[in-house]
Amino acid sequence: MLGLLLLRRVRISPGRTERAGGFLLALLFGPFLQLSTATTQPNARCFLCHAKPNFHVIQEGGRIKSLYVDGVKYQNSLHGKLECTACHVDAPAIPHRALRQVNCVQCHYEANIVGAPQTIKYRQYKESVHGKAHEKGDPRAPICQDCHGDHDIRPPADSTSTMYRKNIAHDVCAQCHVEIYRVYRESVHGVALAAGKLDSPTCTDCHGEHSIFPATDPRSSIYPKNVVKTCPRCHAAEAIMRRAGLPTEPVTTYKESFHGVASEYGMTTVADCASCHGFHDIRPSSDPKSSINKAHLAATCGRCHPGAGSKITEGKIHVEPEKKEAGIVYYVYNFFRYITFTVFTLLAAHMILDLRVGVRDRRARKAGNRG
Repeated sequence: MLGLLLLRRVRISPGRTERAGGFLLALLFGPFLQLSTATTQPNARCFLCHAKPNFHVIQEGGRIKSLYVDGVKYQNSLHGKLECTACHVDAPAIPHRALRQVNCVQCHYEANIVGAPQTIKYRQYKESVHGKAHEKGDPRAPICQDCHGDHDIRPPADSTSTMYRKNIAHDVCAQCHVEIYRVYRESVHGVALAAGKLDSPTCTDCHGEHSIFPATDPRSSIYPKNVVKTCPRCHAAEAIMRRAGLPTEPVTTYKESFHGVASEYGMTTVADCASCHGFHDIRPSSDPKSSINKAHLAATCGRCHPGAGSKITEGKIHVEPEKKEAGIVYYVYNFFRYITFTVFTLLAAHMILDLRVGVRDRRARKAGNRG
């Protein structure tokens, strides 16, 4: 900071100010200029201060905010070839005052001319539960940098990126939703993802990314009527279920059940996948803590069907009536299938015979009229 103080005391002509300032900074901070190998040359001046690990400011309330930027990480990030002032547009010169929060939309908008990805994600965010909270001034509402990072933004396929599937729940969502993450990480989905099974859903697979809406919003992917469309994205996918060693039939059987049919016709109070299996705490039926474990099944069904007793555990769930494993349902199903086929066959035969008799009678009448 001594260099900045000297700059304020040096009085030279306006035309030479920049050169003199650069000379003094180079003289005082010469050893730090080696950091320019880890940054683009135009950014070297910024890193004279921001490359210091202990560089910080003290905010209101005594909170310390670090202003340190790792030059190597920045250079290897998606923005590594950009000048600092491309984002920090309010820092045209050194020294500078406290900067405003970077607005990513200044580049990331449709039809932009700077080469940023052409997406509508910023508009989706604005309408989301996070965007609405930020618009109301909630300091806890996440913005772009809270999820994607700032000086170390990496592509989602990069295992070091906060957007990498295995990192999203822990590195991003858990920063705010601590308790939910604690429950999720012990669920069948969380355990599988931690084990490296990247097919397993993370937060954004169910809730969305930039277009997250509250569960009460019909646009939400976790709105009761939409849950039965969200879960099948994975559970109806043959390839994903094959790798997980799970069947896809439960999706079909649910759709054919009373619950599924009622949901299809718009009933929002009927049981959906989450009603029985849970959402953040989904566990296999063999787990004593699972809501579909036999020990808890009566209580789970009793949420909608008061008085449901232990007898309910004796029935089969997600029944496939065309398979013998369905028990008596299999025989009842086939009885009605065959009797329906027989009735329609006899009805068709009766109609054909009746039609033949009618044709014969008309021909006979025409013959009589000619005679």
